[in-house]
Amino acid sequence: MGLDGLKGSNYVGSRCFFLRQAFFGGPSTLVPAEIPELSPDHVVSSKPIKSQEILSLAHHVAGCNYENRTKWASKSVFCNPERLAFQGDVPITLFDVVSQCKRWCIGLHEVTFSEYNTFSHCFPSMGLLMGLGYSHYAMWPIWWIPVTFYSFIPQLALINKVSIFPKISEPWFFLYVFLFLGAYGQDLLDFVLGGGPAKRWWNAQRMWMIRGLTCYLFSSVEHLFKSLGISAHGFSITSKVVDDEQSKRYE
Repeated sequence: MGLDGLKGSNYVGSRCFFLRQAFFGGPSTLVPAEIPELSPDHVVSSKPIKSQEILSLAHHVAGCNYENRTKWASKSVFCNPERLAFQGDVPITLFDVVSQCKRWCIGLHEVTFSEYNTFSHCFPSMGLLMGLGYSHYAMWPIWWIPVTFYSFIPQLALINKVSIFPKISEPWFFLYVFLFLGAYGQDLLDFVLGGGPAKRWWNAQRMWMIRGLTCYLFSSVEHLFKSLGISAHGFSITSKVVDDEQSKRYE
């Protein structure tokens, strides 16, 4: 991810890995490793990965006591209740997906419009690029404004016979086509090169429009009402239990 490449702390997603250098601070605030073998500049060995030395070091890092006598030391507890804590992974139905996204967006609004926003904290201490990276996430819900215009203005203009796009005979038409196809083409190319099929990319575009007109919009309205003291909606819980019928419906 881009923020990880900037030595940032924001890192989310499944089946991903950290750059070891990011654990030890930025270039100007590098903190040396307390265990030499965990240093970002440490070369493991030229021996085969199945050698006894490499396996011993791997078991040491993967164990629960490698942080002993370090600043990372913590008390680990193994929790294995008789009743399963989680029976699902992510929301299955469209309603649950939108509800979960709305809950996230309300939290983002609370950060964006607080004294701890990205403009007062990220930009002065982290710089321009990192501040822009965090602002991209913090201002997610505001996307409802351009998405709403994009969804309704062209249709209303077409009904009222008002031209808002350049004609084919005009030179600006080719610039518009280039920007439109270039933006979507680059996004599709990045998605496919990342291992995702084109159909999933198309579904992601559809979900982006749905979120822009639902959870982004309603989270903004709800946060506004909450700020004015008009209403305060409770915490909504989304179901993540895997149901065979629902899975077949959304395959």
